[in-house]
Amino acid sequence: MSDAPNPQQQLEKPLTSTVPLAEPAMFVMPEEYRHGATGKKMAVPAAAARPVTAPPVVAANPAVAGVPKKKKLSKGMKIMIGAGGILIVGLIVAAIVIVSGTQKPVAKPVEVPVAVVKPTPVPKPTPKPVETPKPVETPKPAESPFPTAVAPGKDTDSDGLSDLEETLIYGTNPKLPDTDSDGFLDGNEVYHRYNPAGTSPGTLYAAGLVKVYQGPTVSTRELPGNLSYSLFYPAVWSVKPAVSESNDSPVTIVSTTGETVTIALAKGGGALVSDLSAWYKAQGLTAAVTKTVTKNGYQIFISEDQLTGYVLGTDFVMTIKMATAAKATVDYLQTFKMMINSVTWL
Repeated sequence: MSDAPNPQQQLEKPLTSTVPLAEPAMFVMPEEYRHGATGKKMAVPAAAARPVTAPPVVAANPAVAGVPKKKKLSKGMKIMIGAGGILIVGLIVAAIVIVSGTQKPVAKPVEVPVAVVKPTPVPKPTPKPVETPKPVETPKPAESPFPTAVAPGKDTDSDGLSDLEETLIYGTNPKLPDTDSDGFLDGNEVYHRYNPAGTSPGTLYAAGLVKVYQGPTVSTRELPGNLSYSLFYPAVWSVKPAVSESNDSPVTIVSTTGETVTIALAKGGGALVSDLSAWYKAQGLTAAVTKTVTKNGYQIFISEDQLTGYVLGTDFVMTIKMATAAKATVDYLQTFKMMINSVTWL
């Protein structure tokens, strides 16, 4: 059978085949097995005894394996598919909206608030207002028209006389401390009753600058006879005599500018009053005073403001005071001292 194919050649063909390994190999049945094989096996040639190595498994390539390639969708088809998808989604959303709109909302049960009854508050007792006691108003003492504190009058040349004393009473120069140039200050000369504008030893009385006032005669129980006093005062001033001759009736001497000098007598309480301090305490007086002696040798007390003097006499004590009226300055202090210094008991 020369026409019959060689089995060896058929078996080895896959090994030398140029067909890609991935393609399945095709084997042809030998002729002897065709049409009812007798069961005889064909002897395996020596060369066929070698083990046949299976081809390595290679990842299947659809293109090589004969698998038909998928057709790519055209651009128009993709657009149609996308538009269809969007349309379907829109229809689904519209259906959901329609179905939800047709459903009736489930009515929630109305909550009826339960009225809470609060207890009626018990009103607190209103405390009675405490009445604040009104302060007791202390009545103010009547204001005196006279100043409580006074200052010395203006003294330009510092000679002890105020400018008003020099111009209105003694006729001296308020800018010269020693008008007559005799070596004594004008104020010092007036205190000793000398004329500050004249030649020494001219006196105030001789110059007509002062007058003598003689008080009323006062009778005493302890001493026989009558008692009186005298003193100098500026000639330009005026005297208001006592209303009566009683020892407690004051005499007032008025200056040209309104100041006053008041003179009053008080009994000493004995035949002779030898100690002014005892009389001062007996009168209940406590203000501080300065004790001195007049030019005529009488004991005197002078107050701290120098506006009140107490002159000791026989059986009587003279109280002499100066008031500045509504003025806040003492313009006649040296003249007032001159008047006290000139007191004479008669």
